[in-house]
Amino acid sequence: MDNTMFKTAIASMAIGLLGVYLGAAQVVFVGPIAGLFNPPYGMDVGFELGVIFAGVSYYLIRPIELKKSHR
Repeated sequence: MDNTMFKTAIASMAIGLLGVYLGAAQVVFVGPIAGLFNPPYGMDVGFELGVIFAGVSYYLIRPIELKKSHR
């Protein structure tokens, strides 16, 4: 079994976690994008950004992985 698909999924998950970090608004931390809404407290948009970042990155990385693995 070829594990390149797992590498693509893990890379997309990591990019999604970056989106969660940027959109998190908690008591001890407010991410840069979350801080743009309702300053200085921010608005927690981490889940939404994580889903969008992961989906878009998977959509962009998957065709490259398919060409590289010759499927």
